[in-house]
Amino acid sequence: MRLLTGYILQKKEFELYDKKINSYTEEKKTELRTNRRSLIGCSQAEERKMKHILFEVLPKLKEGSLPHQKAQEELAKCQTNITDIEQQLTDIDSELENADQTKMTKEEFLNLMKILPDKIRNGSVAEKDALARLLFLNCTIDAQNKATFLWKEPYATLLNGQSFLNGDPGGTRTHDTKLKRLVL
Repeated sequence: MRLLTGYILQKKEFELYDKKINSYTEEKKTELRTNRRSLIGCSQAEERKMKHILFEVLPKLKEGSLPHQKAQEELAKCQTNITDIEQQLTDIDSELENADQTKMTKEEFLNLMKILPDKIRNGSVAEKDALARLLFLNCTIDAQNKATFLWKEPYATLLNGQSFLNGDPGGTRTHDTKLKRLVL
């Protein structure tokens, strides 16, 4: 994490993060709303099926007969499906309400990026795992046992093409790097 040490984010990086996270949030909301409409359609179909069984099928069947029992089982299955769908709808509604809360404020974002190198370096295994899941898309280990990480968005874009001060035997110099991959 030497790469992130001393890295100072400025207003434009936060604005980029903000734009990316807003785009992601809107995509997520659209997906949730689409799933919600689909689930409502499924629930309505189950309700129609229940009404059909209750009002058209069951009255024509002899009580206690095998077809009557099968229709009762089908009714119970429809009710279970409706209950499951209602739970999924509740979960989606909760996600929609909380969708905007996942976005960090400018201060939270800058603080996270400021303490990130120390957290990764000094954190417990669980903390390191959680941060890695948050920041990185993929991790690979090459033949020389060198770890390479692919950054997730918006971190990949934030770090892509930034100027970093890099220690050099001939003195400190600035160079631009494309940081799509972080090699430890």
